[in-house]
Amino acid sequence: KRFIIMMALKSIVIAGASGHIGSAILRGLVADGSFNSTVLSRVGSKAVFPDGTQVVNVDYEDEAALASILQGKDALIGTINTMGTSNTEKAMIRACKASGVKVYIPCDFAIDMWSDVAKEVSLSKSKYDMLDYLKNVGQPFIDISNGSWFDFVMSGPHWGFNLKEKKVTIYGTGDVKQSASTLDGVGKTVAAILKNPEPFMNRVVHISEFDFTQNEVLPIFKKKLGEDGWTITQVPMSEVKAKMQTPTREGILNQLMHVVYTPGGSHHPNREDNHLLGLTDTLPLEDAVDIA
Repeated sequence: KRFIIMMALKSIVIAGASGHIGSAILRGLVADGSFNSTVLSRVGSKAVFPDGTQVVNVDYEDEAALASILQGKDALIGTINTMGTSNTEKAMIRACKASGVKVYIPCDFAIDMWSDVAKEVSLSKSKYDMLDYLKNVGQPFIDISNGSWFDFVMSGPHWGFNLKEKKVTIYGTGDVKQSASTLDGVGKTVAAILKNPEPFMNRVVHISEFDFTQNEVLPIFKKKLGEDGWTITQVPMSEVKAKMQTPTREGILNQLMHVVYTPGGSHHPNREDNHLLGLTDTLPLEDAVDIA
């Protein structure tokens, strides 16, 4: 019975498909052509979607209405801007359970927050709480961890790179590997998982397109943007760890930097789940830089 259910993930709903990751997932599903996709847009939102997108306006706090919309759907993909088990995400989970949605994919799509290193930061608690809530409600799920959003974090002053101003902060030695994906790569990954969900049910899935270190990618950016005019600053990881204790935006950023740039924090070199999906090709770092 479970095998038959898991082969039928065709009718897909995306909550929050106007953001960076949500729009990439929508593109991936449309490009694949195997799915009937619906987008949930919050009542009053001014978000614009591609022509031909099936859009349903929703009040996420109205669980009965949300459950009605989800009737007969195979999967709900959460991509709304939330931190862990927000009230909105809890409402979506309960609506999924009430309407019989076969799989809920949480609002995650981020770096690995399940490692021993990640357990040192308070941000990880919300991830654990979210999975506990799913299990307590009894809603089947697939949680996707896809590493850093490479083209997003490289497009602004994130992850130590401010490419517009040619300013780079090297954390620690600069030689710590991290797993990463492009936004469109995440969209392709989600499409592949929906077509073969069985191996990934009720667990965290670790997917990535490539690995990189700061010291590996910096020379490629220099070659692309010009060798002159760069300002390179080095920050010891002890300083990052001290600053991540503050309950501020800077503290949260340093929590992420601690996970990403500490050995064993956010790197999955064997890519076992990639092999289960058949996504074994590695995106060359030079190509990733071109996308960024």
